[in-house]
Amino acid sequence: MKKSSLFKPAFLLSLLVGIIGSFFKIMHLPGLIGFIIIGVVLTLVYIVSGLYEVYGSGKISKNEKVMWTIGFILFSFITGLLYLFMGRPRILREYKILNQ
Repeated sequence: MKKSSLFKPAFLLSLLVGIIGSFFKIMHLPGLIGFIIIGVVLTLVYIVSGLYEVYGSGKISKNEKVMWTIGFILFSFITGLLYLFMGRPRILREYKILNQ
């Protein structure tokens, strides 16, 4: 699997694990700690892969790279959604142009 294609599956799996973990918490079911650990690991994976894509792009400014970094660190889920639907297509398009 290419590193640039790791963001989307990790983000979606993190979202799914978070929803299932919330259900486990509400229903007081055992096994919650496993979902928390998996969710945190998947969150770290999509943050790191998103930042890898951002810093691999030479077209966006340094200020925008700092903005994405701060957003991923402080507001990981909201920034992940924004990056998935708005920022990622533009950044990857620029990234592919540079690597051709």
